[in-house]
Amino acid sequence: MKSWFTCAADWLLSLLPAVMPQALHTRPGEILMVGTQPALHRYRFSLEPMKQSEVSAPSAFGLDIEPTSGTVVVCGLYGCLDLLSQHGVLIGHAAPAVVGATGMLQEQT
Repeated sequence: MKSWFTCAADWLLSLLPAVMPQALHTRPGEILMVGTQPALHRYRFSLEPMKQSEVSAPSAFGLDIEPTSGTVVVCGLYGCLDLLSQHGVLIGHAAPAVVGATGMLQEQT
């Protein structure tokens, strides 16, 4: 017998075959997910997509929600950090490093 988390992970993988989920968070009535695309995906528990918000990291692997305001924090590749409102609107962004034309990490000036 599968656990509810395993079933949810299987469902997300089948829903988005082009995106590999790397972080998942649940809130009342919705599931938030980030992964190998530069986006925060929101889904209802009824399995229908709600909204997709663009994030700065080409691949995101960290996701958290501040419980009182609903502010969402997404972190990912190259140290990119995005703050989004509970509605998915970008509030703030930090990117301490960028990738140059050679594909190597360079300091931002």
